[in-house]
Amino acid sequence: MPIEPLVVVTVASLLVTSFASVFVAELAGDKTLYSVSALVTRYHWPVVLLGLVPAFGLKMLAAVSLGSIIGRLPPRLVTVLSVATFVLAAVMLWRGGERTPQREVRAARGGAWAAFAMIFFTEWGDPGQLAAAALVAQYGQPVAVWVGGCSAMLAKGAVALTFGIWVRRFVKPRVMHAAALVVCVVLAITTTIEHWR
Repeated sequence: MPIEPLVVVTVASLLVTSFASVFVAELAGDKTLYSVSALVTRYHWPVVLLGLVPAFGLKMLAAVSLGSIIGRLPPRLVTVLSVATFVLAAVMLWRGGERTPQREVRAARGGAWAAFAMIFFTEWGDPGQLAAAALVAQYGQPVAVWVGGCSAMLAKGAVALTFGIWVRRFVKPRVMHAAALVVCVVLAITTTIEHWR
């Protein structure tokens, strides 16, 4: 059975709409750019990307599947989870020391887990997820919205990775580790202040 051109155009336009909506919503006041950039100062970018991809995919899947529920999550619960994740990430970033081959393998696992946790466990019900949920509610096309939303999240992740890699080139490792710790602590504090008023 051939696919009608109108259906293809509708799905393609929904992919573009989803990408644009989620990308803009995610950039507006989102902490992911800072947290991912901080992770890349500590871990190699492929390791961070290994954690980001499934986290982005799962968060967007939750948004398109459970959008109305995510929008009603208790703000204090979201805040507590976000703050705890930022603090845990700060601890993971700070630990370490000189890298031996054996420690490098452990650091890679830790970096992938830190990236996954920092994305997956923070900022539920953020503007990007709510935008994706609204698009599914409006158009009834969860797959197209999921693909467009994941693409937007990956584009945002690529911007953050690029910035982190650039910083890593010009800043000494000790300074980067301290800065990454400070970024995570600041994110934990600002998240608490924003949502606990």
